[in-house]
Amino acid sequence: MRIFGLTLIGCLALLPLSAQEPEPGCAPGLASGEDRARQIYGVFDLDRTANFPGGPSNVNAWLEEHIQYPPQAWRDSIEGEVLVSLVVEKDGSLSRIQLCRDIGGGCGAEALRVVAQMPHWNPAQANGNPVGIWFNLPIPFRMALYDPKRDFGDRVFGTDVGQVAVSPKGDSQQLFKFLLAQERLQRRLRRKTDKRFVWISMICEKNGSLSLALKEPATRAQLLFFQYIQALGAWQPALKQGKPVHSYCSATVCIRPSTPAKPERNQ
Repeated sequence: MRIFGLTLIGCLALLPLSAQEPEPGCAPGLASGEDRARQIYGVFDLDRTANFPGGPSNVNAWLEEHIQYPPQAWRDSIEGEVLVSLVVEKDGSLSRIQLCRDIGGGCGAEALRVVAQMPHWNPAQANGNPVGIWFNLPIPFRMALYDPKRDFGDRVFGTDVGQVAVSPKGDSQQLFKFLLAQERLQRRLRRKTDKRFVWISMICEKNGSLSLALKEPATRAQLLFFQYIQALGAWQPALKQGKPVHSYCSATVCIRPSTPAKPERNQ
């Protein structure tokens, strides 16, 4: 089911104003001199539109993780969709964030707060160059999504969590550096494979235990590597809205140095 959605609204110099009616009280759709000077485009003038890193599914997860349901709205059982307009600038930053439609209970203020904290987007492009573009961003407030008693069940999450699973040796980069220093492990793995890297995909359970999650049967090197990772101890599980959940994680170790290219002989 699609929970959050993104809607473009046409506007500005190169797009007729009648292409799509702006929301009442919203600046998008008004072709101002400032917009023309800054080259803020409408949807049909683009080679590529702006998008949140990772696409719509990631913005859905990001909003769900960062929205704090307003206490007044929760007490009064207020639900609905807040509409925020914004400009995605050519460097991906967000500006001119404004409230177009509110549902009360503090939801409008919370929507503005969350959008202001968003990371940079991937900017739109026109004629091969990054440009600014107006966006309308609908932000639904559904009490079921933020119920403190909500159970995420057996679903296995990817990166769409508030905090990813962390190994006993730290995050993925710290774990890789630690494994790079384990010479005995590398010697054992080299006897079982001729590859340069050994990589495994795993599921980190809610209690921090691990299980393999490979599409094909594990090789001898992968099984040995997995046993070593397990022996390091339990992981910190991923957190979704502050609750432990099942999630995918991975580990990689380099067991052979890169082979430098041989210089060509002069003929």
